[in-house]
Amino acid sequence: MSLRFPFVIVGAGPAGGRAALELVSRGHGASTALIGAEPYLPYERPPLSKDILQRTDEPVPPQIAGMDGLEATGVTVMLGQPAVTLDAKAKRVTLADNTVIGYDRLLLTTGTKLRRLNIPGGDLGGIHYLRNFKDSLALRADLLGGGPVVVIGGGFIGLEVAASARKRGCDVTVLEAAPGILGRSMPPLVAEAIARVHEREGVKIRCGLKPITFEGSNDERIAAVVLENGDRIPAAVVVIGIGVEPEVGLAEQAGLTTDNGILTDDCGRTSDPDIFAAGDAVHQVAPFLNGERLRQEAWQSALEQGVCAARGMLGEPSSYNKVPWLWSDQFDINIQSAGVARNVDAVVIRGDVTKPAFTAFQVSAGKLVGGITVNNGRDMAMLRRAVGSDKRIDLDALADPAQALRAVLL
Repeated sequence: MSLRFPFVIVGAGPAGGRAALELVSRGHGASTALIGAEPYLPYERPPLSKDILQRTDEPVPPQIAGMDGLEATGVTVMLGQPAVTLDAKAKRVTLADNTVIGYDRLLLTTGTKLRRLNIPGGDLGGIHYLRNFKDSLALRADLLGGGPVVVIGGGFIGLEVAASARKRGCDVTVLEAAPGILGRSMPPLVAEAIARVHEREGVKIRCGLKPITFEGSNDERIAAVVLENGDRIPAAVVVIGIGVEPEVGLAEQAGLTTDNGILTDDCGRTSDPDIFAAGDAVHQVAPFLNGERLRQEAWQSALEQGVCAARGMLGEPSSYNKVPWLWSDQFDINIQSAGVARNVDAVVIRGDVTKPAFTAFQVSAGKLVGGITVNNGRDMAMLRRAVGSDKRIDLDALADPAQALRAVLL
């Protein structure tokens, strides 16, 4: 079967879904096709490591607002059939069932693929990766058994899973190969504060050690994780969260320029003027970084990049120039982060990191480049406005809660 559409979106995640809604809002619903590998309309991903794992009823994919009526708008939705080839010269995409889709303008929202941990025993039952709704359901089913859980990777996803498993009453150990958790995303003082919350809740955190083998039981399920120092940690469930890589296979087939993702301008246009890209797979020009490139792995950015790229497909002037923002909920703390913490030479704490709420500001050459709030979200809106401005910050005033934050930052 062969079909053709003016606008084709490959990837039914947040970026692809929001791009489709944007095209609908501009009157192009009937001219648009949305192709997704999963059998679901675009759904919210943050609950996969939190709410869904903690539910006692049967979860359903938490759809992004507006997706329920997407097909009624005229958009042709093709789910459960991943795109397997992309021929940019012929301007056509081929799906796994051999359906050929022609396009005038194409948007790639292919997201990321998981990094795999290649050690002996990796095919045992009870070992999980978490990337989609099906993964979350499978993990939830194993957590119901209540056995000991080992989480490999001390990033946000790993810690969110650890918190969810602990709330279900599981014994939980987090293994992180680096000297501390959240080393790539949080200043040490903040990471240590988050670690204390987990330890207070009964999560055991072990850093600086790598797993070398998964041991199995007689029924070929995981029984233990063996570390490089010889320690053996019992496990009925293992969750591996060691990061992701941009999914660029289709882009490379099409001859697009890639480097740590699909290279695009600030609108999402690739090296092929008729192909755009948005979301986690994109290494995009960021005007607020003076034209440097940035690849974001954040829910909000994917949504907004999808809208921007859809406008670009329509030939409208469009530029994505928003400071990255992400959040995480773990136990009783809400963590929010904004900015790009490059070349940080000072971290200023407003509040007390041993208390339930504080804010950390990341400064480079006297200017604010990023910040984190812990149970202090009221500071975030102002922080996001101030990141990237040319104002030089009085660090003493920034650390002083008696000083009005607006006056210090803006």
